[in-house]
Amino acid sequence: MSLKRSAFLLLIGLWVHPGALHAQAPQGKGEDDIQVSREKKGRVLLLTDSTVPAKLALALSEALEAEAEVLSEHGYLREARSRGLDPTSRDAYRQILVEQGIHLVIHAHRERVRGKRVLRLRYHEGREGILLLEEDHELAGVRLSELTRDRMLAEVRLALASILQEQPSAQKAEEAETSAQQGATPSSAIHIGLSVGFGVGTRAFELPALPSPVRLSTSAFPATALALRTTYEPRAQGQWRIFGELRYASSLGLRTNDVRPDGTVRETNSRSQRVDLAAGLVYRLREAADAISFEGQFGWSFRLFTSDASVTLPDYGLSGPLLKGGVWFPFKGDKLRLLVGPEIHWLALVDGDLKRGGVSSMGVALGGEGKLQWQIIRVLGLELLYRESHAILGADRGKARDVERYGILSAIYQP
Repeated sequence: MSLKRSAFLLLIGLWVHPGALHAQAPQGKGEDDIQVSREKKGRVLLLTDSTVPAKLALALSEALEAEAEVLSEHGYLREARSRGLDPTSRDAYRQILVEQGIHLVIHAHRERVRGKRVLRLRYHEGREGILLLEEDHELAGVRLSELTRDRMLAEVRLALASILQEQPSAQKAEEAETSAQQGATPSSAIHIGLSVGFGVGTRAFELPALPSPVRLSTSAFPATALALRTTYEPRAQGQWRIFGELRYASSLGLRTNDVRPDGTVRETNSRSQRVDLAAGLVYRLREAADAISFEGQFGWSFRLFTSDASVTLPDYGLSGPLLKGGVWFPFKGDKLRLLVGPEIHWLALVDGDLKRGGVSSMGVALGGEGKLQWQIIRVLGLELLYRESHAILGADRGKARDVERYGILSAIYQP
């Protein structure tokens, strides 16, 4: 053990429990109290910055679970931001960590020291943010060696022992009861996320009810997408979330060929668009960032096709209630998430040239989407989306069909 850790152990022992220097435990309590202290696990919050890769952060969290109950950093960060607090400030420690019953905070940072890659761990007491210990551990890639893991766990045991033994048992029980009561009604949180993306799309339709049948099948065209989502958590980092969402997708530079009645071909600018406005709920199976979640939403959706010039291709809109569901599967903690789910769109309103051409009955669109989200840093992530929808409507002379597909890569910003 290094001189620094030895000195730390001695000072903490004297500061926390001077009686611990005596070999004889206090009469009537010693063995029982020591056994309780060994069995009780402290609550640890691990905070990693952008220098720590997701794989290393996950390895740290898994290693710490051998000695402590490890809490999600994302819940704490969201709660701090919702209160307008710096997550590393003493005010955030006093207000949030005490409510959540966190005993120890570990800040992890990766850097180079004298040409070697090291992991710097700073151990802070969970009520006032007092720095207890700072240690560097050599790394080989993004894995923890057995030696590094054992050293880290020894440091955690040392820090937790100093914190958990700080008060007499009766006072600790009272504090635990108070913390539990506070934890029953934690603060709510509101999050606003904005995403902007680009990708490709296709649009195809078959409309038999116009003066003459019309068919269109585009090749892949450039597309853009925008989304704004507001999420309310009645209990920060709890199992339930309520959200509202506005999504818009549109083609960019789509050009279509219109075959005129005289047989000539005319090229014109067209636009394929989709607008969704919805509200929904997310339910997480347990209060942990890496838990599976179920999402459902209900809203109103519009699918539009228009052309700049007057051509035989119809301008029309289809709209109606939209019902969607999905399941979120987390990977590597919650750094990587996958959503898959179906959607059903009741086409209650038929507009424009379709209605005038005999497509007046209601229809339905069936589809689904898949999303893969990667959290790069705390406020920025990437999302890869694929969405497909097939619409069928009744017409005077058969069935009208409309198929749209989008593949979009978006950047998500959520402060």
